[in-house]
Amino acid sequence: MKRFKKYLLSEINIEFKACLYFFAFLFYVCCCLFFANGETTVSMLHMAEIILATYCMGYLQVFLLDNFEEAEQLTPRYVIYMLLCSFVYATLDYLLGWTFHSIALAVGFFFYSLLCYLCVFLIYKLRRTFESEQLNNDLMSFKNQLNQEEGNE
Repeated sequence: MKRFKKYLLSEINIEFKACLYFFAFLFYVCCCLFFANGETTVSMLHMAEIILATYCMGYLQVFLLDNFEEAEQLTPRYVIYMLLCSFVYATLDYLLGWTFHSIALAVGFFFYSLLCYLCVFLIYKLRRTFESEQLNNDLMSFKNQLNQEEGNE
């Protein structure tokens, strides 16, 4: 049961990442299509490719790349992982034509996805900080409550 829970937690984490990056990448593609050609629609095929790419990358990140976005610190190895994943996304963007097979837009996508990784890393770091503060506050409240109960006896 413990292994199943760990697996389920990984799946939820991958689902969350896929949705997060799908939205962020779809936003980039939509902006490129709108500002370059005035297009207000995105191909369903491109959306399917993007969501499939984010799911595959999520599995890669969680199971092979140490889930680097949730790391305590941004080490050189994790920076390399971010660069590698951003490069893969930019390559897919160019090859699959999400942004017109444009090298300039693919390079822009590389930097945009790198920025997304950095933002997600910072969000996880802030979340851990806030959760730690909350746990410490809860522990202090519990200790105070125990002390009050012992004083009343």
